[in-house]
Amino acid sequence: MPNVRTEHTNSGGRKKHVKFDELGRFTGKYRAQISSFLVDLVREKVGLSVLNWRNVRKEVRDKLWEEITRYYEIEDTRRKYVMTRLGALLRNFRRKLYAKYIEPNLKNPSKLAVIPKRYRTIILNQEH
Repeated sequence: MPNVRTEHTNSGGRKKHVKFDELGRFTGKYRAQISSFLVDLVREKVGLSVLNWRNVRKEVRDKLWEEITRYYEIEDTRRKYVMTRLGALLRNFRRKLYAKYIEPNLKNPSKLAVIPKRYRTIILNQEH
């Protein structure tokens, strides 16, 4: 995400145009970049504070959309797809954490108490 912000600033605030294919999925030059941006954004702004995407407050969703459209030019008609994508990315993040760190250590509570360094800031920021 810092790269996107830096590029945005260096380009004089010019937004990147996001294209969609006939199935409504990201395509084109910025496809991978926006996907990575969305992963980072949902981890940073929602993280583990909400158990289900449906429970994310409207104000939070509006802020997410505002952050996305600050850097990317996306039609408002694509908002539903992007929000659905954010929900899927959040669900995948939770599944990955469970499969990699929780499930293998269910019988070893001392290991469960150790927060993986890679996710420490995300998890600790959820306590506010």
